[in-house]
Amino acid sequence: MKLAIILPGELRFESKEHFDDFYEKIKDFDVYISTYKRYESLCRMITPHYTFVDDKNREDEILGFAKSMGRRTGMWQYFHLSNVLRQYKNELLQYDCILKLRTDIIFSKPNLGKVDDYTIYLSTDFVFYGKSAHFINVFENLFFDIKNYYFDKVGSYLPINYDNILNSDITCTTQVMGLRYNWLILPKIINIKYHLFITQFDENFDQLKENIRKHYDFLTVLNCIVNNKNVSNLEKQIKNLSAEEKEELQNCVFTTYIYSFCLEETWKFSSEQTLCLHVFNNSFAKNLNFNINEMHNRSTFKWGLEL
Repeated sequence: MKLAIILPGELRFESKEHFDDFYEKIKDFDVYISTYKRYESLCRMITPHYTFVDDKNREDEILGFAKSMGRRTGMWQYFHLSNVLRQYKNELLQYDCILKLRTDIIFSKPNLGKVDDYTIYLSTDFVFYGKSAHFINVFENLFFDIKNYYFDKVGSYLPINYDNILNSDITCTTQVMGLRYNWLILPKIINIKYHLFITQFDENFDQLKENIRKHYDFLTVLNCIVNNKNVSNLEKQIKNLSAEEKEELQNCVFTTYIYSFCLEETWKFSSEQTLCLHVFNNSFAKNLNFNINEMHNRSTFKWGLEL
């Protein structure tokens, strides 16, 4: 399998030993980077394929929007991802698969195994991969979608491709593995259970899919109404709903699995919630075929900046 690795954003290394260990695991693959000018020395040590988003030739409106959000939102990684996919698109299409990776995590040498069509494999927003053409199709314009569609809707229901959820196989069991489907704003009628803290995870994805199947017609109607779509048989579909579903449609209650920042007005953007919604709306989703883990204090890693 011919694999391309993308490193979007900051190149965080704790030490030379950390860098050497990271490079040993990725040196057999072609690497593409979108980062900042201050990481140029590290870029040269990793790959000849790199670009900087703080160049003056970036789209001023998009770059300005990202800068206005500051560093808190996790939004920059998607700016970098979209940037590298656009700049190197023709080259990246020559690979079988594309893997988005971070420098500040613990992982083994990538071994993707069998990769299905129309599928993105994820471990939250840390690592994800898929076949090249599909990966590019899903993520090439993600930052533009964030700016024009997802931003400032953290606590709002946005229509979801429930067929893609039904064809996905995801767990949400640890802080770094799985996909945050329990952060989605969903109709209460299909939610599983309510969590008080975001640190509690469950494995109720099969139950969620069962509830989607049970209320599939209701969800179809709901998506049409939210999207303001004129569907010829919409009235007929509404008549076929159960009394419970009709009542829910009249006064639909939306919630998450968890009591979290998702429902607080101060949050304009959630990286993991947005990624989950975006992937489900454009792809099937599955767990990674290999494990990863977090590194502590990774935001403080500065090795290599002085080189």
